[in-house]
Amino acid sequence: MNGKENLENLLNLANIPELKRRLFYLFLGLAIYRLAVHIPAPGINAEAFLSLFQKAGGTIFSVLDIFSGGALRRFSICALGVMPYISASIILQLMTAVYPEIKELYKEGPEGKRKLAYYTRYLTVFICLIQGFGIALGLEKMTSPTGIPIVNEPGWMFRITTMVSLTAGSMFLVWLGEQMTEHGIGNGISMIIYAGIVASIFPATIRTLKFVQTGEFSIMGLLLILALLFGILAFCCFMELAQRRIPIHYARRQIGRQIVGGQS
Repeated sequence: MNGKENLENLLNLANIPELKRRLFYLFLGLAIYRLAVHIPAPGINAEAFLSLFQKAGGTIFSVLDIFSGGALRRFSICALGVMPYISASIILQLMTAVYPEIKELYKEGPEGKRKLAYYTRYLTVFICLIQGFGIALGLEKMTSPTGIPIVNEPGWMFRITTMVSLTAGSMFLVWLGEQMTEHGIGNGISMIIYAGIVASIFPATIRTLKFVQTGEFSIMGLLLILALLFGILAFCCFMELAQRRIPIHYARRQIGRQIVGGQS
């Protein structure tokens, strides 16, 4: 009966108008995010960059590409993802130990959170501009494995265009995440990161199975990796649900005219 009741309760959730509306905004925001990932940044030879990226497979670039949902591989305007925003949030939290004024904002309630949100956005723009400039300088010096330049027309115009386009892409994702948080379900920024990781799982799984078929990767190695993943997942769930019971002893005390004895 409990299983049947749980199933009925789960089906009744689909009939709640507010839930339907929030789910609609959530999936709409994720769909817009996946479309934005395919918008290329200007001034880049996409084929030359893709060949260079494939040659650098298995490096830190592959890890960054997972968190960007494949945007880095395509060098999309969303190549930086929401990582600058997360970095800005961490920096502000660390600055509370240095600047008491920022620490006080965390205690001021909604008004303080609103000011912190503005400061975080401004710091995100600054981080995006710095990262965009560094990426533009690096790309100007790169060529594909066949010697084709990555940048079509190097110079300050390309650098400024890259800075502006990458900053605009990241800030759009931050705005989209905030809209998903307000109108959808859960934290929008976390949902965007999650969607990017999930979008990279299926292609990675296909490539791994091809490696197993061709003999480049052993079945035993694949089983060990799966066992390790499930072990980490089980350990995280165990630690998340774990609790430690601490005995609390109350001394004998007087409440009004009554004396309450000690208890645990």
